[in-house]
Amino acid sequence: MAYMGSAWSRCTRRFDEVEAYIETSWSVAPRSNLQYRADLYGTWVLMTYAACQYSLEEIGRACLDFLGSRAGGPRKLTDDVRRAHLRLTINAVRRALDDGSRLTDADLMLQNIQSSRWAEHSALMAIERNVWPDYVREWLLRLGVEGNSLAWMQQAAPGKTETYYSRMNALVAERNPIAHGVAAGQTLNAQLMQDWLCDCRGFVEKCAMAVGEHLVRTYRPRLRKVGLLNTDLALGARTAALHACLEDLAVGDHLVLKSSQSVRIARVESMMSHDTHLRSAPRGTAEVAVVLSKKHGNCNLYLVP
Repeated sequence: MAYMGSAWSRCTRRFDEVEAYIETSWSVAPRSNLQYRADLYGTWVLMTYAACQYSLEEIGRACLDFLGSRAGGPRKLTDDVRRAHLRLTINAVRRALDDGSRLTDADLMLQNIQSSRWAEHSALMAIERNVWPDYVREWLLRLGVEGNSLAWMQQAAPGKTETYYSRMNALVAERNPIAHGVAAGQTLNAQLMQDWLCDCRGFVEKCAMAVGEHLVRTYRPRLRKVGLLNTDLALGARTAALHACLEDLAVGDHLVLKSSQSVRIARVESMMSHDTHLRSAPRGTAEVAVVLSKKHGNCNLYLVP
């Protein structure tokens, strides 16, 4: 089952919805009404932040579902992950006990903290605070994702001098006062807001890719090959030629690029079959050229776990 793949599909839909709302709401906004524009901008910021938090929560839930399927009980986790599971879940139990209305939640967490259903009730990947980049880094460390796997945070977002870290940091800083009823001190037009949304979406997507790579490297799950490579056809460093799709594919999907030496995850940026551009390619589609966000190096392509 493609836990991370399904989660990213849900994330993609949420970001697409916010992008469409920004465009539609701006098209009917009265340009002369400054208060209306300020309120609209505040809504955009809140929706963009909510899409980021929702997506991180979906990624965290998918990780737990994956780990629950791989480890029948928490004793099969690595020591660091097991320690984090126990510590965070016990802390969640304490909070539930302090809230008199959540005694049942505390019971369930305690009953299952060491059981085969531990992942259903674990607080390992719960998000307890605003999703500042530094907090997201700590959150990913619970799984063991660290170091070079997160070097991208300090890389410039596409076409910017600002980094993914700074763009996400600015979003949280802008969102917090607006969420507490303070009017925004600036307004952006739809194009600039969509650009900001795109960078924050990129931040979340790179989190998903870093997690996916870590899960594949650490737990070595059985992966499903997406197609048979046509190695006789050279289409470019980032374009893989498939004789036929063995799985359903869509633009925006994440794929594992795996060889005996490396594991990477790339996004499907576009697809073509017999000179026809495709948004999706159902299983069985023949002669598909898949353009990826990274060089494939003749690696086999697999669905993310």
